[in-house]
Amino acid sequence: MDTSVSGWQIQALKAGKLSGCQNEGLERAIEKSAIFLRTISFNPANGSFSYSETAPTSGEAGAGR
Repeated sequence: MDTSVSGWQIQALKAGKLSGCQNEGLERAIEKSAIFLRTISFNPANGSFSYSETAPTSGEAGAGR
């Protein structure tokens, strides 16, 4: 799992929602994206998000915020 790619895809979902897009499932996709980030990339020990589950660096913190 890679938060650099996922972050841009999640941002596209959010942009669609904010622009008024009303596709069925959009809200749920955004919710599932947040769950993904917290489950795969969040480090509760220091409150940061990492690049991936195998690379515990905080380089992709912006994707988690």
